[in-house]
Formats: sequence, C-alpha cells, structure tokens
Amino acid sequence: GNDLLKHRDALLGTSDEIQSVRQAIARAAASHAHVVIRGEVGSGKQVAARMLHAASPRADKPFVWLQCYGMTEDVFQERLFGQLDAHAKGGQEGMLLSAAGGTLYLEDVEMLSPACQNILSELLSTGRLSPLGARRSVDLDVRIVSSTERPLKDIAEEQAFRTDLFYLLTVV
Repeated sequence: GNDLLKHRDALLGTSDEIQSVRQAIARAAASHAHVVIRGEVGSGKQVAARMLHAASPRADKPFVWLQCYGMTEDVFQERLFGQLDAHAKGGQEGMLLSAAGGTLYLEDVEMLSPACQNILSELLSTGRLSPLGARRSVDLDVRIVSSTERPLKDIAEEQAFRTDLFYLLTVV
C-alpha cells in the first residue's frame, strides 16, 4: 500500500482525460493480463506502468524495467534470460527471473528488431523460459507491461511488428 500512496498523485491533473487514465490503470491493475500503454514522449508511460504495478496483486513483487530501443538479439536474450556460465559462480540472473511474480516493463517495445520480437513471441506463447545454459525450462510468472509511442496495431499492419506478438501483448 505504501508504494501506491507514493505514486497515487504521480499522474497530476483533474481533467477528464487524466481521470479516465487513472480509472483505466485501476481496471487493468486488477487483472493479471499483459498491458500496452501508448503515449507521446514524456507523457508519463513509465509512471503509469509503475502505478499499474503498485495497484496490482503483484505490488509486493519486483518491477523491472527494460528499454527496448537499440537492443541487439544477443543483448536482449542475455538481459531477459540471464547467463548461466558453467565456469563462473552463479552467472547473471536474467530480468525474467528478477521480475518473477512481478512486472516486466518493456519501454518502446515497438523498437524491437524482428529477431527480438521472435524471442518475445515464443516466450509469451509458450509461457516458459529457459535461462541460457539451463537444463530445464521454468514457468513464466511475469506480467508484461509494454509502452509504445504509436499504436502497435498500426505498426503490425505495416508489417513492422509481428501480428501474433501484438495480440499476445495487447490483452488490455
């Protein structure tokens, strides 16, 4: 609850638009569905994502943030799944494990390359993840909140974004 109090006035304003955004966040927060937040640069998409997380049943679990712009396939894979290095102790935990039970916020998801979109699409359609070098896969328990400047539907229609991924991400 404390986090929510901290963020509750984060989207300032009393206009109808802001009120409806707050209501939409509250509605989305109540479900476990993946969410896409659309808005201009500087419109508070990350604030909205944090509010959504704070108001959700996942609020006591981590909120992990990944900027998608400029991600190469290798880096994207390493960030998400981590690295299990047989020689190093422990390797590096990926964001999906760090965010377990919580929320993974993908900022500028429309900037993902086709190769990165493929990785994300497979992850969401199987609902399982295999850390690099791991012998077995684990269930994915992460809510994905993505942000985009342009409607993902338009980008998908221009064939610059996988249609199936658009549907997997855009539950709310």
